[in-house]
Amino acid sequence: MSQVYLKDDNKVEMDLHFGCSVWLYEDQVKIPEMQQFMGFVMDLYDNDPSKWSKWRSFYLSMNA
Repeated sequence: MSQVYLKDDNKVEMDLHFGCSVWLYEDQVKIPEMQQFMGFVMDLYDNDPSKWSKWRSFYLSMNA
């Protein structure tokens, strides 16, 4: 959770935290591109994780 602190004399202190993961969509179906795109969009709302694999992730924590 990120926080911002407003201090005296117009000073600002921050604790910033950010994380991100990149997932790969691995559906290997030979169909027209538009149908493939629509399938991708529909799979975003599907609870079946078998077509997705985690590729990279990172986390950043910074105090200023």
